[in-house]
Amino acid sequence: SADVLSQIFEFALHTDALNTWDDCMESRIPTAKDTPWPFMLVCRQWHDVASSDAGLWSTFIVNIRQLESSCCDVDHLPAIFEHVLCRSQQNPLTLKFALSATPYLAGIDEDGLSLMINTFTKLARMAVDHRERWRDVFLHINPGNYYYRDLAVLAWEVYSYRSAACQC
Repeated sequence: SADVLSQIFEFALHTDALNTWDDCMESRIPTAKDTPWPFMLVCRQWHDVASSDAGLWSTFIVNIRQLESSCCDVDHLPAIFEHVLCRSQQNPLTLKFALSATPYLAGIDEDGLSLMINTFTKLARMAVDHRERWRDVFLHINPGNYYYRDLAVLAWEVYSYRSAACQC
């Protein structure tokens, strides 16, 4: 039945999410290969169940670690997050965002670093726009030796919202 299938999807999704988020030590750049996306490719029934279960779409985890992520990896994140926000309907959101940028170690140019910072900022702003739906929010920003005003302002906005846990 659809209910059983939905429960299986939920278990697989949360097991996947918990296994890939320990303490911000590994990159996690969501793609269409991550659950629950592949469930929709199996057959029409799985697609219908996965796409209509808002609970499957209520968790979004992204960890941009510049040493492990390339600039190309982050371009798609706002579009994926927008899709997740839409599919999750009005369900409470669990959001975990982390950014660790150290350009002098990764050998990345300033443009690449700016793209990562701007993408992260856009994701966090999108999350702030849905703050009334927050269940759990984790925001970790480590911009290395650089100061980014937009990130500082954003961190304060998130921190000042009572339901959020902010680690800056």
